[in-house]
Amino acid sequence: MDIEKINILVAMDMSPMDEALIQYIGVARNIYPNANFTFLHNIKMSELPPEYKSPEKLETISKSITERIHEMIETAGTVPQGYKVEVSSLSFTEHAFLNTSKKIGAHLAIVGNKQNLEGDGGMARKLIRMWRIATLLVPETFNKKPQKLMQAIDFSKYTPTINRVSAQIILHNQLGIKKVEPVYVSKVSWQFFPGPGEKEIKKIIEDDTKAKKARWQKENPASEPLTVLSGNEKSIAIILTEYINQTKVDLAILGVLGVSSLTGLFLGSVSNQLISQETDACILLVK
Repeated sequence: MDIEKINILVAMDMSPMDEALIQYIGVARNIYPNANFTFLHNIKMSELPPEYKSPEKLETISKSITERIHEMIETAGTVPQGYKVEVSSLSFTEHAFLNTSKKIGAHLAIVGNKQNLEGDGGMARKLIRMWRIATLLVPETFNKKPQKLMQAIDFSKYTPTINRVSAQIILHNQLGIKKVEPVYVSKVSWQFFPGPGEKEIKKIIEDDTKAKKARWQKENPASEPLTVLSGNEKSIAIILTEYINQTKVDLAILGVLGVSSLTGLFLGSVSNQLISQETDACILLVK
């Protein structure tokens, strides 16, 4: 993802979340200074009454939605001129976003991650699984002046990408971000270590912590020291979310799929679980 020239697709659902996302563009422009923005809403055909499915009715609805989105954007004043608004009408909204993403050559999708607003995050999870572009999940409670960026490190193939994206954000940083913290979760999988005692578990985690800190310092000598979190019963997503909330992280970056060095298992569920947790942080999922 070249931050110098990037096409961003913003998901609109005609809820109060839309205004929050439009406000967030004021923050995004500081991270992506030369971005092109396309705002998309899909009229879900399966939810429309039959009398509204005629071409004439759809055109009227589409025009009304387009005008409403333009009105919100112009009122907010956060979006640069040259933006586009598109309204599609498909039975499956995820297909509409995939089609438009391909058409505009999107590098990044910005999707609402509702905290207090109505919504379960189901659409975001579908899109993350289906498309191959980075996804930025934005809660309506986001900090307009972000201070802290966290890198979720798992020493998988995603780690270099996370480092590169973080470096690009800092290079173009006009947000006042003061800290970039790499964080790794050291976790023992019970099925691979049946019946270990407390001392044995502690020793495993201590050894893993020491090894990962040394590896990080060797591979990334110019970066901040690695913070290692440990946990057994809690999932990685919950451990990360608790740390994000406790330390007031504003933007967390992680890979959609990762590999735990202790278990060798793919942890694709981490990103899905993270969406379900309550947090004011924006979550950037890289592919």
